[in-house]
Formats: sequence, C-alpha cells, structure tokens
Amino acid sequence: MDVCSPKDGFVKVMIAQDGSAVKAGDDLLEMDSDREERAAEQIRVREALRQLDEAKYSGEQLALAKRIAQSAVDVGEAQLKYQKAQHDVDAAKLRTGLVAVGAGKAVEQANIDSKLAQTTFDRDRAVSDQKQLLLFIDRQLKSHALAKELNEYYAKAIQARITRLTIKAPISGHVKFHVQQGSFAQLGSTLLEIK
Repeated sequence: MDVCSPKDGFVKVMIAQDGSAVKAGDDLLEMDSDREERAAEQIRVREALRQLDEAKYSGEQLALAKRIAQSAVDVGEAQLKYQKAQHDVDAAKLRTGLVAVGAGKAVEQANIDSKLAQTTFDRDRAVSDQKQLLLFIDRQLKSHALAKELNEYYAKAIQARITRLTIKAPISGHVKFHVQQGSFAQLGSTLLEIK
C-alpha cells in the first residue's frame, strides 16, 4: 500500500527505519510544518489582540462606561426637572404681570420656552447617547464572541493539519521508503509503501 504526501513540503524527520516492521497507527515520518506553525501563531496573536480589545467591554471598564452614561442621563433629568420648575415660575410671573408687558413679555416667554426646549434636547441627547453606547457594547460583545469562535475553529483546523503531517502506518507490514529526511515531496507523491 502506497502512502502519499499530504502537501508539498520537506520530510522533516524519519521515525521508522527502512525495512522495519510497523503496526497500523505507528508514526512513520513527519513532514515540515513551518507554514502551519506560522498560521497557528498568527491565530494565537489574533486571539490575544481580540482578548485585549474585548477587555474594554467587560468588567470594570464596562461598568464605568455604563455609570458615566447613566450619570449623563441623571444630570439631564435633574436639569430638565429644574428647568420645568423654573419655566413654571417664570410663566407664572409673566401671567401675574411681574414682568414687563407687550413685546417684552413675548420675548421673555420665548426665552423661557427656549431654555426649557434646550434642556429637554440635552436630556434627550444624553438618553440617546446612552442607548447608542449600550447598542455599541452589545455589538462589540457579539462580534468578539463570533471572532473567538472563528479563532477556535481555525486553531483546530490548523492543529488538525499539523497532526496530519505526522504520517502514520495505515496498515501493519514492512516499510519501504521512497524519500529521505530533508527531501522534498509534492502533494500526492508516494512517500513510502507498506507491504
């Protein structure tokens, strides 16, 4: 039975001896796995960078970001409550004539309404910013979870490729090598046969 090369590459280590008896599953030789090892290292680096980035959206950092956003909303709510009360006081002054009449009264009412509108806008913007922050964090966490899954999948696939580079005897018999340590083998070429 012929055993063929799983890739273009060099024979790294001859484990069995030419002519030796082997059992099914015995290691026979190892192919060079430098390219696969580099790919595995790139995946490890990518995962480490992902974990560093993910740390921004977890633990104390996440809690702090949420507290800051909630504080902005709370300040906006408090300012709006104050401004509404001030608006009511100022409007009552206008109604009771404690403020000038005529055109001045209309300008004063516009000022009062403008302050309330600006404070309402500021509060609404803080609420919107908080919602956007929470949506952003949620998207980031989901992206990180997906990236983690992909990194794990690729790491397993690379490890499986590396494992396949250790050529094992498919059957029991005697080994006859067609290659030597350090020789180049093309994908699909015969490395050895077992009789």
